[in-house]
Amino acid sequence: MVVKIKGVWVRVVEPGLVQIQSFTNLEKFYVVDLREKSCTCPDFKFRGRKCKHIRFVEEHEVSIDIETRIWRANKDFEKWREQNAPALAALKLMHTLKSF
Repeated sequence: MVVKIKGVWVRVVEPGLVQIQSFTNLEKFYVVDLREKSCTCPDFKFRGRKCKHIRFVEEHEVSIDIETRIWRANKDFEKWREQNAPALAALKLMHTLKSF
């Protein structure tokens, strides 16, 4: 799920990994690893310290936490739907037959 926070596109890749739009080139995206406090941007690679992307993610942690919870809920639902696909298909078939 992609969300715009303060004009910047942000996507939770998985818990702890956040993809964030570049502030200077809107075509580029970087990945911030919250566990390692690292970023794939050139500034972090060159200087090896907290960049503006990490600071942005930390400043908007509450909004990103909500997105992480939504991401987890979607993954849990996908897993549940996968596990229950045969039963769901049978219920759909029964409902279709019932309407005749």
